[in-house]
Amino acid sequence: MKRILGILILNFPFFIYAQSNNSQSIHWIRGLRWHKIEEQAKRENKYIFVDCYATWCGPCKEMDRNVYTDDSVIDHLNEKFISIRLQMDKTKNDDSDIIVQYADAESISTLYTVTSYPTFLFFSPEGLPIHKATGYKSPDQFVALINDALNPNKQYYSILKDFRPGKLDTSELIGLARSFRFSDKDLAEKIAVDYLARIPRQELGKPDNIKLMTEFKESKEIVQVATKYLNDIPKDPFSRRRLFNIEDKKLLIAFKNIPALKLVAMEYIRKLPQEKLYTLANLEIMAAFIQSSKDPWFRFFLENGKKIDEVVRKENLGRNYFVTNTYAEAIVDEVIHKELIYPCFDIADSLNRDVDWRTVFAVIKKKTCAALAIRNIINAKVNWYKYKTQKAEKQKVDATKWGEKFAIAFANKLEKYGVDTSGNGFMAAMTGNDLESSIYRYCNDQYIISKAIKWLQTVMISIPGFYYSYVYAGLLYKLSRLKDAISWQEMTIQVYLGDCFMQKKDPNSDNFYEEQVNVLQKMKKHAPVKDIIQFL
Repeated sequence: MKRILGILILNFPFFIYAQSNNSQSIHWIRGLRWHKIEEQAKRENKYIFVDCYATWCGPCKEMDRNVYTDDSVIDHLNEKFISIRLQMDKTKNDDSDIIVQYADAESISTLYTVTSYPTFLFFSPEGLPIHKATGYKSPDQFVALINDALNPNKQYYSILKDFRPGKLDTSELIGLARSFRFSDKDLAEKIAVDYLARIPRQELGKPDNIKLMTEFKESKEIVQVATKYLNDIPKDPFSRRRLFNIEDKKLLIAFKNIPALKLVAMEYIRKLPQEKLYTLANLEIMAAFIQSSKDPWFRFFLENGKKIDEVVRKENLGRNYFVTNTYAEAIVDEVIHKELIYPCFDIADSLNRDVDWRTVFAVIKKKTCAALAIRNIINAKVNWYKYKTQKAEKQKVDATKWGEKFAIAFANKLEKYGVDTSGNGFMAAMTGNDLESSIYRYCNDQYIISKAIKWLQTVMISIPGFYYSYVYAGLLYKLSRLKDAISWQEMTIQVYLGDCFMQKKDPNSDNFYEEQVNVLQKMKKHAPVKDIIQFL
């Protein structure tokens, strides 16, 4: 657990506390109102650093564990800054030091547009805002941020006030654009546009510049730059290449919603020899521009799915992101859902009735084939009943009708396809979440529950810990396996406490611990099943 060292400073109604097991720690100021902090900054001629955080914020907790305990970060902050932490949300566990700063937290949130956490604010010794950034930073990144806050040429508020295109050195612009991307989107876009407009044309294709354009793909000006760049590649008589390289393909995909670029992509693919079609990069281009069943590449994916999936599986090995093993199916199914299934959802929802699944099946089968229709109906039923269940829960009306259908639909899907454990546990987590939301909450069928226990075992192998163990305990309880249920519920509590200890987290900081203890007590008293099912 974090060691909190409270040192009473005479003549000042606040505490400094140190956050670390190191002898050297950040001198956080607590329990002092903002005007008093400004007075102290002037008196000591120090800058002010404000960490705006929320109790539920994961990246904020990572900052506590990994960054604010770093010696270099500690040295930089303690030397020139008065450091404070402002909790931007409110909880029942807030102490008096946090409560006294509620008003200041609200005021700073409004004045400096604090909309995401963590947000870092820096002020001059006179109390004037000079710099701002958001999001988790590594120790090295945070030290660089501190240095930027002390550099007038990189201070956010100075640049915001004085920015003019053509004024700053291009070598500085790309870093500035990225540093302000999340804290001030408009300013970041202006800087990015200025940078791309001023660098030599032949440098636009460099990987980092391609990446910059994709990062700011919502900017109209950058859309124009990217469109012209991609349009000119096949036409450029002075270019050493007349086809797109891998970076250009990434850019083309990022701007797939630009109509002019769809023509560029179609012309590029048209000129490829047949054997070049089956590369992951070119398949990704085709997939990105399939927007309806009328697109020529839709039929290509529909008829060549097995070959496409073989290429994707083979070429995706070693790459650092997840592509589904049924890549072609996913592309085709997305179009089928968009054109044939989602409109039926809208009609049924507006009339508050169920979907006419027989009719939907017949339409899909006629347009494609029976196997594809079966697959899409299985997935569509899960999506539809999940939506209706969650809608009823949100409206606080009885969701049992839809929840029971959700449970059956999801069980049918798992019965046919099993538990998908691909994607480094991502798909297993999706399965665990849906199993909890359907079978755990709403199913009383003993056969389905027995199957669900086996499915959840597979999920928990991929995702160990307390995340689904309480669900497992609940399913056992539904089968009247009381001893096993109690054992798993006790294990859930112990694993959660161990996790809190490792993360230096107070178990009472949220309701999970209290909920699990309550459920355990109810299980031991043989309470009705409905009393032990949790809606977390």
